[in-house]
Amino acid sequence: MVVVDVAWTSNLGWPRKQLHMLVLVGIAYQYWAAAAWLLAATVPVVGELIGAALMHFQLSGMASSEAVPPSSYGSRRTPASPLMCYPYFYFQWNGMLEALGLREGFDARHNIRKAPMLWEAGAPRTLFVYGADKGFQFHPSWFEKKLEAREGCRVVGLRPATRGAGKVGHWLQTTAAAQLNDELDKFLQQQ
Repeated sequence: MVVVDVAWTSNLGWPRKQLHMLVLVGIAYQYWAAAAWLLAATVPVVGELIGAALMHFQLSGMASSEAVPPSSYGSRRTPASPLMCYPYFYFQWNGMLEALGLREGFDARHNIRKAPMLWEAGAPRTLFVYGADKGFQFHPSWFEKKLEAREGCRVVGLRPATRGAGKVGHWLQTTAAAQLNDELDKFLQQQ
């Protein structure tokens, strides 16, 4: 298994301070993106325009703080669209339904016995690669230690390959593509 940048599961045992930060990130980023999609997909005539304005407002704020690489905002071959925000809506909507007890969890819906967590015996060999330069990581530090302790697993925090090359943050597929591809090649060749 290859996990890129976000090792999210509700079972990670987050410290209260980090859990509050994740909720704020969810509201500020994911709910905003989900709202942009919902407006664009459901409100006739003006919905896509309003959704696009919401999305561009959010991205421009992130781009000014260097959190978003240029290829994710300004210099795209395909213009960013609020309709690209569907995964955020889907993820949050399903999470809300499950939290309210209105829908069974994924494992129950698909008759899957509880699978071991990535750090537990019996889980697949895993490569976890993340951008080491983010101000906030989407995983607790103990997750790295437990995952690395498992045979065949590897954890890599990517940093710039050359001095002054910029930061490797959340969008490491863009900011450190060659390094990420090298790590994937090494991991897959070992399997």
